[in-house]
Amino acid sequence: MLTGRIAPRPTSPARRQRGFAAIAILTIVVLVSLFSLTYQLKASVSSNGHVRQSETIETLARAKAALIAFAAENPNRPGGMPCPDRNGDGEAELTCDRPEWRVGFLPWQTLRTGDLRDASGSRLWYALSAHFRNDPDIAINSFVRGELSVRVAAGMQIEEAVALVIAPGAPLAHQQRAGATDSRIEVWLEGENAGGEVGVFEVARDGAGINDT
Repeated sequence: MLTGRIAPRPTSPARRQRGFAAIAILTIVVLVSLFSLTYQLKASVSSNGHVRQSETIETLARAKAALIAFAAENPNRPGGMPCPDRNGDGEAELTCDRPEWRVGFLPWQTLRTGDLRDASGSRLWYALSAHFRNDPDIAINSFVRGELSVRVAAGMQIEEAVALVIAPGAPLAHQQRAGATDSRIEVWLEGENAGGEVGVFEVARDGAGINDT
């Protein structure tokens, strides 16, 4: 008996595979950018003789792994990353449209890492490129590039970084922190990092008054 209804056309395995492949490619773009940034930062730190405490390096590695996992497992926007935490509660803010909102504490509650801190006991900071924030209205594809720059040594600069995790280190003489949730960037980060909303950062250098890793 004819009912006039047409059965839905099943999605072919080839189409499903292409969809999965696209998601994998987008995720890999983010993962490669994060891995490259971390590797080069470590290499620069070692080559300049700035031997970092193993506790801080391990903590940064844990934060990196958590961000990669978040991006890879994001069901709504593969490759999308959480906004920073701007009030010290450990939760990613719902939006980070403005440049100054894309630099803040690492959202450890959202990432489920526990309250990660560097060897000095300082909470980690986090900077994110605008096009990789967890916003379903923004498409991530192979043409999307990170927007952050990092000066890692004299004459060596990393461009198009997707995200940064920063260990602030102990407070310097001019930094008076009002507790672990003090969200003023200048009491945690130094040099160009303290103006991180412009998208330019730098690692610690001898004699430069910067101890950010």
